[in-house]
Amino acid sequence: MHKLTCAALSIVLAAHTAAQTFIVDANNGPGTDFTQIGAAVTAVPDGAVLEIRAGTYAPFQIDGKSMSLLAAPGAVVETSFFQSTAVDIVNIASHQWVHVRALGGTSAFGFARIGVRDSAGPVVLDALTIVPSGTSFGGALLAVTNCDHVLLHGSQLGARSLVDSPVAIFGSNVVIDDCHLLTTGPGIRQGGGRVQVNHSTIESNTATASLGSALLFLAGGEMVLHGDTTLIGGTTNPAPAAVGTGTIVLDPSIVVQNASTPAFDPNLQVVQRSIPRLDAETQALGGSASATLAVPSGATGFLYLGLPVSPYQVAGVSDPIWVAHGGLQAVGGSPEVTGSYTVPNAPWVLGVSLRWQGFVLDSGHVLASNPSGYVHH
Repeated sequence: MHKLTCAALSIVLAAHTAAQTFIVDANNGPGTDFTQIGAAVTAVPDGAVLEIRAGTYAPFQIDGKSMSLLAAPGAVVETSFFQSTAVDIVNIASHQWVHVRALGGTSAFGFARIGVRDSAGPVVLDALTIVPSGTSFGGALLAVTNCDHVLLHGSQLGARSLVDSPVAIFGSNVVIDDCHLLTTGPGIRQGGGRVQVNHSTIESNTATASLGSALLFLAGGEMVLHGDTTLIGGTTNPAPAAVGTGTIVLDPSIVVQNASTPAFDPNLQVVQRSIPRLDAETQALGGSASATLAVPSGATGFLYLGLPVSPYQVAGVSDPIWVAHGGLQAVGGSPEVTGSYTVPNAPWVLGVSLRWQGFVLDSGHVLASNPSGYVHH
């Protein structure tokens, strides 16, 4: 176990200064600054933190503004019959960011979409739970279009129609880390860009009859699956695990269940290679945050912590790098390298998102892990 010193953590967080924090409470309890999220987003300064208490809120948009939204259990955004997008995040510049933690979505008609569009800065969606009820006609959908850096971490999303998928990605760089996607149709629809899925489950909704939909649908781009990711098809009328065109990269740890043969469409370019797995998590202020990098026998692992940046490629490294303005935190061999730090019990930490990434030197080759991160709360 490698512990970061206070000085090291301060360097990593140097770009963040104390942000103003505002209370959003639909029930207008003590200390409330705003009763609706939309009004708060419009009024607060760039970089502010919104602490959202339990309650039901109207849909809202974040347009070209840095912001952290930290929701308490029971805080949900409800869409009406005429609204499908609960949260719309758009035009986040490269020097800006949006962090959303633990916000839920609901609708009598099952639609509670989160849209992220035309953004160069990092957007982090952490600990979201948006799953339709048994009577829903639609589903929850994260739609990402033309974005450089989106991380979905520790979340559960569900969809109950062939129209909606839990995740739809177009021309974007997206990491899905430690998530559960429950679906009737395709779990992920991808059109171009790069999607990396680590330690996640993509599962056909066996509560309804399987309609034979593939769990993954690609129309160009690259999808990388690793970290014991599991694809579980329907129990009746098995379908391929993935169909379409593009490249799909499979780590040996991938598990495929209830799929037809062949599991992957021959029109896809299937690449088999090992990809290091990294898992990260944090506790509330005053608790601990940590990351673990799996290291194969005979290899050496390097664990980095830093601020998020749009992914960039370095010659000789297998996959993109997503971390900058930080530093090396731990080095070690098989079976794993772990780093951790105590989360300062201070308000300036609220809403800050950090990024971990590991690199494995194995037989002269440098392999990059998935990035992983969280929102401090």
